[in-house]
Amino acid sequence: MRHGIAEDACAGTDADDAARKLTGKGRRETKQVAKALKKLGIRPNVFLSSRRVRARQTARIVAKVFGVKNVTEIDALDCNSTFELFVGELNRRMKKRKETFVLAASHEPFCSEFLHRAGAGQGTQIAAFRKSAVAMIAWSAEAKAGAGELLLYLTPAAK
Repeated sequence: MRHGIAEDACAGTDADDAARKLTGKGRRETKQVAKALKKLGIRPNVFLSSRRVRARQTARIVAKVFGVKNVTEIDALDCNSTFELFVGELNRRMKKRKETFVLAASHEPFCSEFLHRAGAGQGTQIAAFRKSAVAMIAWSAEAKAGAGELLLYLTPAAK
């Protein structure tokens, strides 16, 4: 999931990109997408986030809709992360649990790159990964490049 709409980099007194918070609209759209996921019967059981404030807030909003309090922050979801780094993290987590449904809140360009690499050659290219949008990717075995299947791409515009 890409984080919701955030403050401009120059908003407030802290221009540090990592400290940018979600706007009211960003929080509303994120909650709207979370409720749509729940309505579809999609139930993540692991919530991960980049350490940047806007991604943490996004993951926490979604977790709250699902009645979950624990969101784990990981470096593998930073906007400058790589597909390989995050897939390694996913595979380590999946070995610990038989079935894992992960919601991961991150940034661009990471979200688009991840989506493309997960299902390269299988029609999973989305021109621009919209803010507050979520893509659901499934692997039949270990997560690796080109082996994922895009099951859902949901934006705040969906009801």
